[in-house]
Amino acid sequence: MDIQRVEQYCKDTTGLLIKEYESVGRKASGNWANDLDYKITDNNGVVVVEFLGSHYTVEMENGRKPNAKQDSKSLRSFAGWMANKNDGLINQWCKDKNINTKFAFPIAYNLGKKGYKGLNFIDSVIERSNTEQLAKDLLGAEVIKVQTELKRDFKKWQSKT
Repeated sequence: MDIQRVEQYCKDTTGLLIKEYESVGRKASGNWANDLDYKITDNNGVVVVEFLGSHYTVEMENGRKPNAKQDSKSLRSFAGWMANKNDGLINQWCKDKNINTKFAFPIAYNLGKKGYKGLNFIDSVIERSNTEQLAKDLLGAEVIKVQTELKRDFKKWQSKT
């Protein structure tokens, strides 16, 4: 098996993902690109390639629907949690984007009320990354199944942190 070919595929695809991520102009801390990684597993001739990323990758890619409960109390509770000064995601996002953190609560409230669209770039990069050609190249000496899988379920994504 040509594991070096699989390794090169992973490096190329990771580079494409980072390039596409940076081109959409929504970079905040840069942690997503830093956390992006891959894992290659060979299980008796079955090569599995997993791309691993930050815990928020699914929402970044797919977006977020508005909160189910749209009453003021529920939205304020959500916004308070998201904007928490110590560990709130929106508070940190504001710092990363050099936005005054006093805006964290209204931003979080708006996210709960309206949701947001995802970037929708990961699938297109994976489709363009020549997975089928890699499988064909590796089929010469032995039968190898190359499975490329992006973890779309939030609970399945692994974080390096």
